[in-house]
Amino acid sequence: SNLIENAVKYNVEGGSIDISSAAEDKKYTFTIADTGIGIPEEKREHIFDPFYRADHSRSRKIGGAGLGLAIVKDIIGRHGGTVSAAPGESTGTVFTVTLPRIPAE
Repeated sequence: SNLIENAVKYNVEGGSIDISSAAEDKKYTFTIADTGIGIPEEKREHIFDPFYRADHSRSRKIGGAGLGLAIVKDIIGRHGGTVSAAPGESTGTVFTVTLPRIPAE
């Protein structure tokens, strides 16, 4: 839910959010793509660090402590998955989450 909340929080007025999923042999992949303000490349490597805020000027207005993405990464990692962020096609950010598939018994 944190990734979706961030997509809403950091989007622009009239922007959009696309959520998709795919199942492969050994993993599930989920993507959350927004048309928001995006994350500069030099800051993207730190966004999963606890208390890191990519845009300090918006911190008071938007709220939060900079823990959400660190918690997301920890939870997904504890389930054997990964999370990453990349720039959107023209604007915004695309978060990709992968989780291992558990075979049916």
